[in-house]
Amino acid sequence: MRDIPQRSAGTLPSYRGAAAVAELALPILHNGRLVALAQRDVVASVSGASEGARNAYVLTGLRGTLEWHCPCGSSRG
Repeated sequence: MRDIPQRSAGTLPSYRGAAAVAELALPILHNGRLVALAQRDVVASVSGASEGARNAYVLTGLRGTLEWHCPCGSSRG
């Protein structure tokens, strides 16, 4: 749980919400792997530092990849 209190007003906007990262990897057959990533967090941004304007953005990201190992060679004995 991410908690940026109201008293931080002037430096950051107040925010209370989930902040999490999860990654899951599953094997597929003998040569593959499926990887899933999910994240949620709050990110502070400063734009125009001379004016002191600050914003907060809720970042939500999802990513999935499929990795496959291709044997490149043969065993000769």
